[in-house]
Amino acid sequence: WALESVLLIVGLGWLILTFRHWRLSDFSYGLIFVYLVLHVIGAHFTYSQVPGGNFIGRLFGTSRNSYDRVVHFLFGCLLFQPWRETVLLSMGVSTAQASPIAILIVGAISAIYEILEWLAAEVVSPPDAMAYIGAQGDFFDSEKDMACALLGALLALGLLLGCRRVVEPPGPCRAKISLEHGRCFIRLGHGKRPGGWQLGRQVCFE
Repeated sequence: WALESVLLIVGLGWLILTFRHWRLSDFSYGLIFVYLVLHVIGAHFTYSQVPGGNFIGRLFGTSRNSYDRVVHFLFGCLLFQPWRETVLLSMGVSTAQASPIAILIVGAISAIYEILEWLAAEVVSPPDAMAYIGAQGDFFDSEKDMACALLGALLALGLLLGCRRVVEPPGPCRAKISLEHGRCFIRLGHGKRPGGWQLGRQVCFE
């Protein structure tokens, strides 16, 4: 359990240290919490021995415990938005640029995790290395884990594009007041982008 939790503790420390400077949305913190719960379950049982993992494997036509594959996929799917927000807050790029950068970060972290996982197992506890890595005899386990993370991030990007109005508020509310033909019009709306305008409601006073 301690081996599985080393990188988790590092991640939590990073969130605490950056909380004041790069505060994320409640939505992103909720996604991070869900992922941490899934990771703690895997760390508690060891990923290759999580109850129900063999059933997940059978759904995908394999005899291996596939809980680790699911968690790697959800790593990309759940943490894409938090990384995207971090990029927006720290790098000053546009939303269109932040999404591909977040996908690259997910892929890079997944690769670094696989390398650190191997190093940590070899340095801290060589006898438990194979159980910790959880390859289960799959020669391409690391590559498949990284692919799952990237697929999860791409799915999250697709969901974001399809549900943009839910994930990202359209912008601050604005009001326009005008006199037309002896009537006072108050138009309430929001700016979808700098300089843009979308009418939400119009009120007329005689």
